[in-house]
Amino acid sequence: MYSRLRVCCSQSIGSATVAAFVGARRLSEQSGTGMVRTTTTTGLNLGFQKNRVVYAAAVAAAAAAVAASAAAAAAEGKDDPAFHFGLIADVQYADVENRYNFGKTQIRLYRGAVKVLKNAVDAWRSGPALKFIGNLGDTIDQLNHGEGTSQSALRTVMAEFERCPAPVAHAMGNHELYNFSREELKLHFGEPYYSFKPEGSVGWRIVLLDSYDLNCIDTVESDDTTEEAYDYLAKHNPNELRVRGTVDWKAGLEGRNMRFVPFNGGIRPAQLAWLRKQLQEAESAKERVIVLAHVPIAPGSAQDVCLAWNYAEVLGVLDEHPLTVAAVFTGHDHAGGKTTRKGVHFVCLPSPLHAGPEVGELAHSTVAVHADRLVLHNKGFVAKQLGGDVLNLPFPSSSSSSS
Repeated sequence: MYSRLRVCCSQSIGSATVAAFVGARRLSEQSGTGMVRTTTTTGLNLGFQKNRVVYAAAVAAAAAAVAASAAAAAAEGKDDPAFHFGLIADVQYADVENRYNFGKTQIRLYRGAVKVLKNAVDAWRSGPALKFIGNLGDTIDQLNHGEGTSQSALRTVMAEFERCPAPVAHAMGNHELYNFSREELKLHFGEPYYSFKPEGSVGWRIVLLDSYDLNCIDTVESDDTTEEAYDYLAKHNPNELRVRGTVDWKAGLEGRNMRFVPFNGGIRPAQLAWLRKQLQEAESAKERVIVLAHVPIAPGSAQDVCLAWNYAEVLGVLDEHPLTVAAVFTGHDHAGGKTTRKGVHFVCLPSPLHAGPEVGELAHSTVAVHADRLVLHNKGFVAKQLGGDVLNLPFPSSSSSSS
């Protein structure tokens, strides 16, 4: 697809050039023919003069057409990107029958989710070269823990990720913690938060955050940090949060306070300090930063009930370095969403759990990184939810970053 975009760009400019200059020549020839037939010397000289004027005007028109074509190509984003990367979120595979979500508002296609992932990998393997792929968390569903199929489900999904044509950065999601201990997850996914620079791509840094640095998910393991999380939530949510399935955790909560529920998480001071250092280093090195995480950190990019507990603290760190962070990509809210805040784009990717045949069993994005913007090439359910096959995310200027 991207090679075709480049060819189309060249053909577009070339066609304008050829059409304009062919038109110039035809105007010249037509005018010249009429004037050359003049039998007097004066008429002949006059014909040449008019011919030159017509030809010069046509050439000027041709130059204007070429310039307009080039400007249009740039405006449409047809310049070559520096690199590409892939995104997918909330595969949440389980070998169980389709069923409603907890709110009884959507059917989840659990078995079909791995087919959606396979289709994404197939597309990435046949598309432009990728520097990395971001798996934004919730690789398998918590139902696997109850079914005793956590290991087999993870093997099924990881077999697809192993076919990826580029390294995969796996974000920590709540469903990972429903199925495995952190030590087990390190064996499969590595450290929960880190940064890296795409190989061969100058001027970029990728920061992967652990959205569940602070959490009260005790399905597999529980320690002092779990109690710390329950104490934190108790300050904001009066409901009985240790009871699962029979209590409405959101009862009495409104607006953004709905985020204080056990399936979300927070980022501790140590990780916030690490993030601040990463952004300081990137700013000094004149690098732009792309942040990957599971839980959304910007209101408006997802439902309030899906926001990180201390999202405001995370945004505060990002605000210290305007023009450094280009975008933040998350998952968690299966419907997806997007917003722009102070020049930073926050995009929540929709889930493959809802990508049925009507959207081609597709739910992924390929991101083209340009000098002045990111361009998301969305497929299937992602395109449906985010407003189109192509989403342009321009980088801010210094004057617009404060808005």
